[in-house]
Amino acid sequence: MLKTALIVDDDHLEREYLTELLLRNDYVVRSAPSVPNAAALIRTMRFDAIFIDDRMPSMTGAMALSEIKNALPDDADVQTYLMGDAQDESARNYKKDGFTAFLEKPVDVARLFPAVSPEEGDSEESSVWDARGAAEESTLDEKRGIANCGTKENYHQALKIFMDSAESKSQEIWDFYGREDWNDYTIKVHALKSSARIIGAEALSAKAAELEDAGNREDIAKIRRDTRALLDDYRRIRDLAAEKLGLSKTDEEEDGRPAAGEERIRDAYRSIADFAGQMDYDLVEMVLTAMNEFHLESGDREKFDRIRRELLALDWEGILREVQE
Repeated sequence: MLKTALIVDDDHLEREYLTELLLRNDYVVRSAPSVPNAAALIRTMRFDAIFIDDRMPSMTGAMALSEIKNALPDDADVQTYLMGDAQDESARNYKKDGFTAFLEKPVDVARLFPAVSPEEGDSEESSVWDARGAAEESTLDEKRGIANCGTKENYHQALKIFMDSAESKSQEIWDFYGREDWNDYTIKVHALKSSARIIGAEALSAKAAELEDAGNREDIAKIRRDTRALLDDYRRIRDLAAEKLGLSKTDEEEDGRPAAGEERIRDAYRSIADFAGQMDYDLVEMVLTAMNEFHLESGDREKFDRIRRELLALDWEGILREVQE
């Protein structure tokens, strides 16, 4: 009998990463960017395991588990996993908070599934490559990234997600910094720490970890001193990921994909509006993925790119504004 798993995490890359680990181990997987989305899924199917991020906007893992348990049937037999930082107090109190186990992020496949090891033969290229003209530490360790993601294909998908979300996520960090909202700033830097580690950007992950620690300690002086450098490195890794994937505007414009056509584009916008109104992340993403198969004129391509960034930020109102214009 197939096992089923639900991932609850506001970070898109984290959901994709863990989904791949679970799929390779014969799970049927569903994911949700928020607790309300997770509760809706729980009411439609049974889950054997639920993985919950410890740090989501306005929601700790313990709070999320409490709300999720309210949606579970009385006879549910489910394993619950808290995912977070091993240094946090919640990692020590996971049992008291009602979790089955604690998993440090990014989840180590060898700890989650001890019998499984990363596929070999996927790292024949150089394991580390440098950004041209960037600081020495702005590197990606491909071998480590493939080990984390399981296959080169999955790793390249993780790089693409990291690259696509970098602009919106770096802006979020900067906005919270500007508003002196140190709690949400720390949550977003925590997410960057984990995402960077997944793709093998170890130095960027370490810098994010330092600023996460500064946020937890309310060391505002360090935050003010180092945030700009962190975001500069974030953008360098984004550009390096794009370079590794061979992506450029010219490539996108001359890739030979068939034209989408006005009717298909109108249908896509209508569907996105309906799904965004329901705050259904997966269905909006499905439409965006489908539209990637077609060539779009610059105006529509830029609009779909903005919708994709707003989806990664869970900005439902922003998505609705885009499709209604």
